[in-house]
Amino acid sequence: GLDHAGLERLVAEIGAEVAPIYVVNLNLRDRQYSVAGDRVGLSALKAALKSPAAWLDLAGIDVPFHSPLLRDGVPAFRAVLERCFPTDIDLRPLLGRYVPNLVAEPFELTANFVQAMIEVCGETPELLAARAAPEAHARSLLIELLAWQFASPVRWIETQERLAEAVEQLVEVGPTPVLTNMMKATLRTHDAVLTVLHNEADRDALLGLGEEVVEVVEAIPVAAPVARALSAGAAS
Repeated sequence: GLDHAGLERLVAEIGAEVAPIYVVNLNLRDRQYSVAGDRVGLSALKAALKSPAAWLDLAGIDVPFHSPLLRDGVPAFRAVLERCFPTDIDLRPLLGRYVPNLVAEPFELTANFVQAMIEVCGETPELLAARAAPEAHARSLLIELLAWQFASPVRWIETQERLAEAVEQLVEVGPTPVLTNMMKATLRTHDAVLTVLHNEADRDALLGLGEEVVEVVEAIPVAAPVARALSAGAAS
């Protein structure tokens, strides 16, 4: 089986030698990842994994979201976001609470936070200006976080680990408990104890209509880690 580092090495080797492919969603450490890129490169990765159980095609996705292949679209997306965000938006409620997947760190208006963005996105004019004066460029920072996210990996593994260290209860708001299930799986390999709920599946508990949900996820040893590479689209 492949672990986290092994999968990243394999994808990098195939991307360099065969055709561009990238790890774009890092979901569960040593267990579940999404890979996007050129169809030829994805086929080579599937062959290298050998075990059918290590691969699942995601039907209906033909765009390599969260990969560098979309970086040329960042300026156009930035322009859309510029039109959508009020010029006087107050970002203070996000400080220390918003954990953007671009950097998997709590949002801050500091030079160190901007530097973490630069390490992902490069030294763009917007980020260089923000690093010099983060508070004066708060709105621009939020726009850059979102503009670059669709062309950068979703670092959900690190995000979950940060949340596990900082919160006592998590509530997912959405139609299905996808992230809820991922978080529960992550907690089984950590010492953290917290409640994980979904707004639909646990609706009564959240509204105080039923019995209180008390869920303790105990850490268990991980046996023979297996990396699941998910084909998330193609671009050639």
